[in-house]
Amino acid sequence: MPRLGIAKSLVLGGSTYALLMLMLLLHASVPMPAPVPSVLVLLASVLNGMGGAFLWSAQGSMVILESGSSASGNGKNAGDFWAIFHLSTIVGNAWAFATFSAGGSPALLFGVFLGLVLAGCAVCSQVSTGHRGVSLGGGGGRGRAEPTATELTGAR
Repeated sequence: MPRLGIAKSLVLGGSTYALLMLMLLLHASVPMPAPVPSVLVLLASVLNGMGGAFLWSAQGSMVILESGSSASGNGKNAGDFWAIFHLSTIVGNAWAFATFSAGGSPALLFGVFLGLVLAGCAVCSQVSTGHRGVSLGGGGGRGRAEPTATELTGAR
């Protein structure tokens, strides 16, 4: 079975988040017959759950690749990742609270989130792996296949 690779996995997983934001945006802004918006959001949620597997696996691979063979580097990078992840949760929810408190619409919120997800997908499409870990741009990984799961975990 062919491997997808880190960049394509990030974009595929991110695209399912974009689809979910789009369905929530449509639900909030376009009048549709009663069951249709809910069904679309539920289907997008199912696809988002499947896409999340690709996204989280690729992010884990990036953390391990960036750490190299150092156990302390792996812990530091994992900690940095989780700190940024949780900070984004706090900032996103605070912004949503401020938007709704000021009388903003869900459509505005989901539209901004959709834009952020699409920007993230664009950035992730530029990720390449090289002998020194993960980098943005096309230069780092030329001529080298992405590492296998055994190489990532250091198992022998």
